[in-house]
Amino acid sequence: IEQFFYSTFVPFMDRWKVFIVGLFALASVVAATQALQLAPATEPAVFLPPEHPLQRTGVLQDTVMKGNDNPVQVFFMLGLDPIDRTDTDPNNSTDYGVEPYSAKFDFGSEADQLAMIELCERLQKVSTVRKEEVLCPIHELASFLQRRNRTDEPRVPIPGGSAEVAKWFAEMSECRDVSCGDRGFQVLGSSELVRFARIDRPKALRGGRAFAKGDLLYLSVVVNTTMFRFVPSKVGQPLYEEYEDIAVEWNGQHDNMQLVQHSRVWLGVVMDRTLQTTAVQGVFLSLLLASLILLLATHNWIITLMAVLAIGGIVCSFIGFIVTIGWTLGIIESIAITVLVGLSVDFVAHLAISYNKSHFTTRLGRVRTAMLELGVSVASAALTTIAAASLLMAAQVTFFSIFGTFILLAILFSALYAFLFFVALVLWLGPQNDQGDLLALWRSFSD
Repeated sequence: IEQFFYSTFVPFMDRWKVFIVGLFALASVVAATQALQLAPATEPAVFLPPEHPLQRTGVLQDTVMKGNDNPVQVFFMLGLDPIDRTDTDPNNSTDYGVEPYSAKFDFGSEADQLAMIELCERLQKVSTVRKEEVLCPIHELASFLQRRNRTDEPRVPIPGGSAEVAKWFAEMSECRDVSCGDRGFQVLGSSELVRFARIDRPKALRGGRAFAKGDLLYLSVVVNTTMFRFVPSKVGQPLYEEYEDIAVEWNGQHDNMQLVQHSRVWLGVVMDRTLQTTAVQGVFLSLLLASLILLLATHNWIITLMAVLAIGGIVCSFIGFIVTIGWTLGIIESIAITVLVGLSVDFVAHLAISYNKSHFTTRLGRVRTAMLELGVSVASAALTTIAAASLLMAAQVTFFSIFGTFILLAILFSALYAFLFFVALVLWLGPQNDQGDLLALWRSFSD
C-alpha cells in the first residue's frame, strides 16, 4: 500500500492536480450555496423509530390524547418580581434564589378584579389555548362563594377590598369538599392539583415590606394549551412572543399587579435556539482555533491557509449534503455540527504537518514523504471509523443512528478532501524551500 501511494497515487495526482483542484473548488462553492439553505427544524425531535411502542405512545399523547389529561400549560403569575439569583449556585438544582414576592402587589379593588377578568377573556382567544380553558382565580373564587352561599349567580367583582378577598381565598384553599368548589385546585381537564393563590406566609421580606399573616402573596392564571411538550424554536418563538406581548402590555397598565408568564415548553424553545446558535458559532470558532494551532505547528502560513481551505470545504460539503437529503437544524443535528470541525481537521492536519516537516524542498518530494509516512495510517483511520459509524447507524435510538450517519459523512468528506483536494492543491501551489516559513522570515529580518 505504501508503494502504491508513493509510486502510483502521487504521480497520478501530480498529473491531474489542476483539474482536481478546480473540480473540488466548484463542488465546494455549490455545497456552500446549498449549506446556506440550512433551516431550523419545524417538527419536534424524534428519538426513537416511528414504529417503536414508546415513540407511538408519545405521538398519541401529543395528537389523539392531547385533549385529555396533562396539557402543556402557560402560567401568568401576578404578584411576582423577577427571581433574585444573586449568590446562587448554578450547579445546585435546588438553589432557586430569593422568592420574588412583590411589595407592590395589591389585589382586591373592583377595578383589579375586572381587569383580571379581561385578562382571562383575552387569553381565551389566543390561538393555542385549548377550548378556551383558562383557570381564572377570580372566576373560581366567585364560583366558590356561589356554592358556599347557595346563590344562583356568582358575584363579580367581590366586595370588601384586599383583606376580604384574601380571606375568601384562604378559606377556599382549605376546602376539599365538592360542595365548596374544589375545582379551584384542579386545572381544567387535568388531574394535576395546582395552587393558584398563595396566602399566609408570615414575615416574607421583600422590598422593605414584611408580609403579615393572611396577606395574598400572588395569584396565578393557568392556561391549558394545544402545544406539544417540545416545540422547536422556529415554531415556539412566535408562540412565546404572543404570550409575552400580553404580559408586557398588562405590566405597562397595572403597576400594582405586575405579572410574569412562564411554561415548561419555553425551556425547550430556548434550549433549541441556543443549540442552533452555538452550532453555527462553534463552526467558525473551531475553524479559527484550528488555523491558529496549524500555524503554531507548521510555522508556515501558506500550508496553514491551504489546510484551512480544505477543512472549510469539508464543512461546506457536509452541511450542503445534509440539506440536500432533507435534514434540518434540530437538537440532534445542532449537537453533531458543533463537533464537525473537530472531525474534519484530523486527516488534513496530519498530511499538512508531514508535508511541512519533509526534508525535501520540492512539492513532489514533500507530498511523497507525507503519503509514505502517513498515507496508510490516515486511510486506515478513515476506514475503521466509517466501519464503526456504520454499526452505529443501525441503533434503535434515533440520536445514535443520526450521529452515526453524521460521523460516516464527516469522515468520508474528510478523507476525500485530504487525499484528493489537499494533495492536489499542495502539488500545484504548495510551499517549496522556505516559502511561507515564518521562522525563516524572522531570521531574514534579524540578519
